[in-house]
Amino acid sequence: MSFCPETVWTGFPRRIPPGRIAAIPQEGESDDMELKPEDFEPWVGRKVRVSTLPEPVEITLAQVFRRSPLRGIDVRTPFSLFFESPLDVYLIDAAYDLDCGRGGPHSILITQIQPLQDRRIYEAVFS
Repeated sequence: MSFCPETVWTGFPRRIPPGRIAAIPQEGESDDMELKPEDFEPWVGRKVRVSTLPEPVEITLAQVFRRSPLRGIDVRTPFSLFFESPLDVYLIDAAYDLDCGRGGPHSILITQIQPLQDRRIYEAVFS
């Protein structure tokens, strides 16, 4: 599922085919509404390949954090994925193809949160 418009820099140019709405999965593509925390739990502690240019980088899936659903609002259990990387791996807030989770790679929007002294922390929120 392509999540970001072509105007967002994701490490490589993305083009949305004419007549396609980016947030709606096309036939044969996975819908991120199907993704659950269980799909990512086996990947905790493992390195994840991130499609970037000029070459892919690796970050580590550090934690899957389940959130409490809001009754009547959430259609699935909300959760977050937390990734760690060395300080020399810098990813801007954008959607990247991450090779993790059941049926991956998945296009996942990640945001950098406050880095620690020895590593960067990124979060992906599924709600």
